Amino acid sequence: MPRIIPADVPAKSGTRYPPPHDGPCRERVWRQLGDAAGLTQFGVNLVHLDPGVWSSQRHWHERAGA
Repeated sequence: MPRIIPADVPAKSGTRYPPPHDGPCRERVWRQLGDAAGLTQFGVNLVHLDPGVWSSQRHWHERAGA
């Protein structure tokens, strides 16, 4: 596996939540480290959250992996 330098991985920001649910998550910033490493079975993301910013809306997966 290649060495990953997080600062070298392009940062993305924003959210796909529709209004009005997008507000608390709109300013999150993440780097897709798993993609940069070539992972295909799962993802690894490094997320930066300023104070008051949410990583996601509260949610759950009833059939994760199914």
